[in-house]
Amino acid sequence: MDKRNLSLVLLVFFMIGVMLAGAAGCGKSPSGPSSLPGGAAATPDKRDTAQQKPAEPSSTPPVQAGTCTAMEAKRILDEYAAKNWAPDAVITSLNLDDDSLGKPRMRESKWSCWRAGYYSPSKKELRVITYINGKTGMAGKAMFENLTLQPIKWDGIWKVDSPQAFEIAQANGLKEARFVNIRVQNTSGTVKLPAPVKSSCQLFWTFENNEGKALYINAATGEVYK
Repeated sequence: MDKRNLSLVLLVFFMIGVMLAGAAGCGKSPSGPSSLPGGAAATPDKRDTAQQKPAEPSSTPPVQAGTCTAMEAKRILDEYAAKNWAPDAVITSLNLDDDSLGKPRMRESKWSCWRAGYYSPSKKELRVITYINGKTGMAGKAMFENLTLQPIKWDGIWKVDSPQAFEIAQANGLKEARFVNIRVQNTSGTVKLPAPVKSSCQLFWTFENNEGKALYINAATGEVYK
């Protein structure tokens, strides 16, 4: 692997969860300018605020809690990725996409907004695929290109779904979270895990609150790292 690809690999698994979570708000199209890393909609000039017309009501259905668990969302996203992008697509990260909701309510473990990263070995690309209000979509541009990874398949590893993960987080004192993510350890062997997570853990949940306190849960066993 050359230095350029190694640098990309080092960045991918530290940044992918944050980029996916912040890529776009729930209910927004993944092809919009704010749906890609580094892309954000233009900020209106405050001096022109008085002249601006009131915003048009959104045509997007309101977000409803209780739509599907993380595992259910993955099944939907897996099918879409294979049929509409790459048959060999492998999920690398899955986020609760809650930008328009504010803080995820820890009493809920099912949501209608999920955002995932998928890697295709044949295409050597990493793309964002979303499930929002019952509709599945894909960003028009790859998040990373010319990327060589050794993806880890979640099937057979993942045992702790979002309802169990939320219960474990609450039982360990985390009452609210601004960031909820499940991802593989890494697919290159070069990226360090968060300090509390054991090296033997291949797939783990991350819950982080507004104060930056993070709690990690082994997605195979339910073991807590903090």
